[in-house]
Amino acid sequence: MPNSQTETRATICVVDDDIDLNESLTRVLKASGYNVLSFFKPADFFESVDKNSLFMDLVISDVSMPGMTGHELCKKIRTWNSNSHIPIILITGNNDDDKIRGLDLGADDLIQKPFDSKEILAKVRSLLKIHVRQTENLARTTRLKKFFSPLLAEHLSQGKT
Repeated sequence: MPNSQTETRATICVVDDDIDLNESLTRVLKASGYNVLSFFKPADFFESVDKNSLFMDLVISDVSMPGMTGHELCKKIRTWNSNSHIPIILITGNNDDDKIRGLDLGADDLIQKPFDSKEILAKVRSLLKIHVRQTENLARTTRLKKFFSPLLAEHLSQGKT
């Protein structure tokens, strides 16, 4: 279970063309208190992002999908959203090369199918904690840049002297 209000209200996007897996992930995440937006096609995910200025705290995506792979989705998110680091978990039933490629493209973690829901939830909690700290640090740095040079603001926001 999420252990803070920030984590509980986190919005997680699930992108998976496998209806059963998508619904299973959605059910597990919602039961743990997360807001979940479910997409069966990467194109629908990006369309929603473009049209609705979709806000998300984390993305979970299958690697093997028609039209756009999870690797391509990950690469596009990293290119499109360079100001913020949205955690991405890729799910794969394939070999280690798939995992290595996913990490090289910017995924934060990979999970092998079949997976345990406890493992997914633990990784989600961990990545959300990191995401919250990074977001808070970015906001602090932005505020400090109003008064100090960018380099000094970054050092101050990270507690460096």
